[in-house]
Amino acid sequence: MQPTIYLIPRWGGKIHSDWYDWFGAEIMERYGFSVIVLDMPNWNQPDVDATIQHLLNQISYVDKLTYFIGHSVGCQAVIQYLMARLEQDKSFEIGGILLVAAWFMVDKPWETIEPWMANKGFNYRALAERVKFTKVVLSDNDPYTSNYAENQKLWVDRLGASVTVYPQRAHFNSKIEPGVVEGFAEMIG
Repeated sequence: MQPTIYLIPRWGGKIHSDWYDWFGAEIMERYGFSVIVLDMPNWNQPDVDATIQHLLNQISYVDKLTYFIGHSVGCQAVIQYLMARLEQDKSFEIGGILLVAAWFMVDKPWETIEPWMANKGFNYRALAERVKFTKVVLSDNDPYTSNYAENQKLWVDRLGASVTVYPQRAHFNSKIEPGVVEGFAEMIG
């Protein structure tokens, strides 16, 4: 059976932004898998509740062959969607999540990003038990999260993530990002 792979873009990102087209082509060529890049509502000013509801409406079924890829705020959207799923079904399981330019905090938060950082009450341990593998890809010069070591520690502590920090990749906004494909390869084993 083929896996179902969903990709949620960065803040303001569209289905063809950054490395998304290249990544989809690479995954098709290497594995024969299709990647579904989700067009997110009002993604220039993403709202947490509207995003979770949109994802719950778009993705009604997940299983061990379901994988999520998030980019920046898309990582938070993945986590918050899965937390909402966990409230509905404590026994769901998915294959994995790949989180690119992931963060729990940003250096200079602005008003509309603050709700995305208000996730302190989450039961990360319960979520980690439902996800077979969590991979996080970071950069040592991300302009939004300069303390990449602390960011890495949070992903390891909260979700038991495997984290790779790449040198000089900024916020992973290039058209080609080999580290993302490497992270995907590690996630699907």
